[in-house]
Amino acid sequence: DPARIDVRGSLVTGQDCSIDVNCVFEGDVELGEGVVIGSNCVIRDAKIGSQTVIEPNTVIDSATIGEQANIGPFARIRPCPTSIK
Repeated sequence: DPARIDVRGSLVTGQDCSIDVNCVFEGDVELGEGVVIGSNCVIRDAKIGSQTVIEPNTVIDSATIGEQANIGPFARIRPCPTSIK
């Protein structure tokens, strides 16, 4: 049900993707084939490989996730700083 997710940018999905309720997609997001996104996830500027499962309440920011990965629940994936002071 498209009324139960929020797309704030572009969302491109492969075939047979499943997106649960209350998910937010920001910027440019690409989902491979067979990707499963659990409820309450926030995904920003990311590419998710085919057959990957993102468990509920996960936040992914500016990352590329490979194929057949299992992320979460309650995970936060974010960019690594270029330098640590």
